[in-house]
Amino acid sequence: MSVVASIDWDLLGWGTRLARAHAKGELPPPLAAPRRPFDRDGQSRRQGGAVLAELAATGIGRSGWSRLVLPGARAVVSGQQPGCVGGPALAAYKAATAVALARRLERAGGVPVVPVFWNATDDEDFDEIARVGWLDDGGRLGFLELPPAGRGGWIGDLPAPGDESALRAALGESAGAYSCPAAKDHGEWVGHFLVRLFPDLAVVDARSAALRRHAAPLFARYLDDVRGAHDAVERQISAVAAAGFERTLAAASLRAGLFLTPARRREKTPADDVRLRTAVRDAPETLSPNVLLRAFVQDSLLPVAAHVVGPAEIGYLIELRALRARLGIEEPALMLRLSATWVDAPVWKPVVELGLDPAVVLRDPDAAIASRAAGSVRAAQADVEDAFRSLHGALAGVELPPDARQRTQRRLQGVQDELQAALLGAGRDRLVAEYPVLSRLAASVRPRGQAQERILAALWIASRGVSGERLVELADVHLEALASGSLRHFVVAREGSSA
Repeated sequence: MSVVASIDWDLLGWGTRLARAHAKGELPPPLAAPRRPFDRDGQSRRQGGAVLAELAATGIGRSGWSRLVLPGARAVVSGQQPGCVGGPALAAYKAATAVALARRLERAGGVPVVPVFWNATDDEDFDEIARVGWLDDGGRLGFLELPPAGRGGWIGDLPAPGDESALRAALGESAGAYSCPAAKDHGEWVGHFLVRLFPDLAVVDARSAALRRHAAPLFARYLDDVRGAHDAVERQISAVAAAGFERTLAAASLRAGLFLTPARRREKTPADDVRLRTAVRDAPETLSPNVLLRAFVQDSLLPVAAHVVGPAEIGYLIELRALRARLGIEEPALMLRLSATWVDAPVWKPVVELGLDPAVVLRDPDAAIASRAAGSVRAAQADVEDAFRSLHGALAGVELPPDARQRTQRRLQGVQDELQAALLGAGRDRLVAEYPVLSRLAASVRPRGQAQERILAALWIASRGVSGERLVELADVHLEALASGSLRHFVVAREGSSA
């Protein structure tokens, strides 16, 4: 496998302008979050020793947890909602980047640094996590899906057999390499899948009652200053807008930072609801943080040095900086995750041979092919243009009623447009006939018109012989680019794959 293209995100127009500006160090001081954990001294105050011990006793990824409880240990945290059979590729890219960054920090600082994955099992958006894409060997896109049985509460509580069934549907007799029949539920199944890919990981299950108990003081501080907290967020959002960037947090997210979840499902309630204060005092395990407080729970209980995040997360974490300071939560560095597209080498070969622009291919593969086809018929199109120009010139000397002239000109323009489109179509057909794999290009690099990493399963990449360690190596190249202020997207070709 080899990297066949490295493309600046600016050329792709991916992510958000805010995220790209953060990565390049171009944000003004009120917005600029830390972005270079490489420069820190490797030391951190101890946080959450008791909760770490509780999580280590039951957590997934025993190797990671055993290191995280060591004196002076630090964490690089990423996370995602648990998707079908492990979720889309971007979840694996987050984990790989956390592993690569943790290793870098450990080498630089001389203390244990552990990659931690926050498995957002207490989310409830079933439709967001229920299916992932799968390309077959012929380049046809299909989907693996979880059955809807059990939907309506925490997605981590969904039955694990749904993942096992989807796994067998995808891999058949090869499913055993990733099977986890002993998993008690979907959340646990995904946690084990991630640790199988990345043995360095310590996986946090967001349903943990220990997390909520130990986060009770944070919840109480928030409830004691709800109006001030929300005003601080709104002021920061206004600063983001004043700097010319779009806001990330929706107004609805600001109504309350906590959900009541006594029945393992979220109940939205106003921030001044007395039941929230009662729960903080008597049963904090029945509360769940929303986007306002989720990262602060993580950062107040774990010794976090850095977050590995996606572009949208950069947006809302920057919008929450003033609230973070108000609540007294230490601010870690924000590092954008790896971004990559995997292709079979024969599918990418004509991109190189035809001189197609990789950035255009990833933005709109059909447009890239059409542009190349247009070049092959440019002379014929010029001949058509000349012929119709002569015809229009000849008609100019013919005496016609004005309305008849207008109708004739419209019809001629229609015929001309039809001929030009036919020439373009013929050029494209000849190009695809010469390079048949071009018919697979769009589905390979932009399935359903979206970035591959948002649609295709992490399991799909792993099943093609891409090890977790290979992803970590690629993430390290990504981090090297980030350190120099460059944000790159990588296209990686799998050698020896079928045409």
